[in-house]
Amino acid sequence: MTESMATSEQVYTEWRSSLTKPDDSIFYYHPDLERILLGLSIFAINSGPLLQNLGKAESLKLLNIYTTDLITAWIDEDDEAFKTMFDLTMTMAEAYIPCLMGAEHEYPSKKKHLRKLAAFFSYAVATGGDMTPALAESLLDDLSTDGHELHSAKIKDFGSKLLTLLQLHGPDIPIPALNHLNGW
Repeated sequence: MTESMATSEQVYTEWRSSLTKPDDSIFYYHPDLERILLGLSIFAINSGPLLQNLGKAESLKLLNIYTTDLITAWIDEDDEAFKTMFDLTMTMAEAYIPCLMGAEHEYPSKKKHLRKLAAFFSYAVATGGDMTPALAESLLDDLSTDGHELHSAKIKDFGSKLLTLLQLHGPDIPIPALNHLNGW
């Protein structure tokens, strides 16, 4: 008898049940799988300019590749690929900030650039989980993939606004500005 492959929701539910406290995951407070995917999409679609000129720190681009593969599997309802990519992507996402911190020591000339990338990653992931349901649905409805790249004019616009807030305020974006961006 063959065991059936778990759906994306079952994979998420199993992963979510393993979390017991906020320190277990940067996605602990995200209400569902779609919000995690949205936060990762905001980062993947808008981080391109921040990922340029990383020199030997090219491995920091892996999260974008994994995210694209994960979302492609989700959109295509490819449960086997989703399970594999979910595990890889979540592991990479959870380790991303520590990797960036390590890269600061390895590539001191890129320190400011890496810190901006870390701030954008943190805010992209957070806003994906903390926006109004209507805004989240609108952004997710616009998301598509060609298997190599994620596409969404709405997510690109949202991410551009988030990057502008980061440029204006640095890593300490005021809560009212974030609430406004998130549709609250």
